[in-house]
Amino acid sequence: MAIDSAPRLGAHLNGGVKGALDHARRIGLGRGTADGAEGGPIQVWSRNPSAWRPTVHAEKDLAAFRDGCAALDLGPIFVHGIYLMNFASADDTLWDKAVEALADQLTVGAQLGAASVVVHPGSGGTQEPEVALDRCALALKLALQQTEHVANRPKIGLETCAGAGKTLGRTFGELKALLDRLDGHSGVGIVLDTAHLWGSGCDLATTEGLERTVGEMLASFEAERVLCIHTNDSKVELGSHKDRHENLGQGAMGEAAFERMLAHPALRGLPWVMEVPGYDNQGPDTQNLQVLRRLARVAVTA
Repeated sequence: MAIDSAPRLGAHLNGGVKGALDHARRIGLGRGTADGAEGGPIQVWSRNPSAWRPTVHAEKDLAAFRDGCAALDLGPIFVHGIYLMNFASADDTLWDKAVEALADQLTVGAQLGAASVVVHPGSGGTQEPEVALDRCALALKLALQQTEHVANRPKIGLETCAGAGKTLGRTFGELKALLDRLDGHSGVGIVLDTAHLWGSGCDLATTEGLERTVGEMLASFEAERVLCIHTNDSKVELGSHKDRHENLGQGAMGEAAFERMLAHPALRGLPWVMEVPGYDNQGPDTQNLQVLRRLARVAVTA
């Protein structure tokens, strides 16, 4: 990881494959979209996030997306997995559907030029934690096996979670356990979510808490495993085990926390992707992007 590199800053874009670039242009994300605007990482849905049925994309739409990203300097590209997937489910039918859906999204992700498909590991329900971890790891392994033939296949990005219920990924130790079960497969990485880390009890709002969190992370897996940072403030208190995103600087973490994270040598070289609600509740917007860019400028020059 390049310690001295400036962070690339971007956002989750609404509209899917056909509409994401319009969202980028509206908020000033992308080279030439506004005065002084820069490119940056983006995240999109490749299909309806609340349905099992896959979306069949025309080649012209895939090409238009790839060409548009190149023209605007948008990248790396991340695809967020659908909400329905639960790789730790005890229900074999739902588990099979999750494997099938992930394989589809890895395939489409390759067509989009994506670096990673970001997924939540899932929830084991009433199963013992070790059993849930086993089922999750097996599901990921099968999806990787089913897509071995896919050229330029994206990595699977396992996202940290806030820890509600029996969800996996609330600790770096659980994520390490999944990586160990996958024999450290190079096709699997980690995605940090600041609001989820906060919800799970990682105090990102203090210098000491940030150092402790980064230390625990690096003790669990190498820095190169981390693919990107979902950049969100939080509506809820530290350790609440709730997932409630807030606009940057307007939540419990505050602007200073993000300035410190953007300056941290283990984090600032990563892609930063906002998933904030936006001031109009329509997702990442110009105001949040301007805040993130301002904080990054301060962090880089500090």
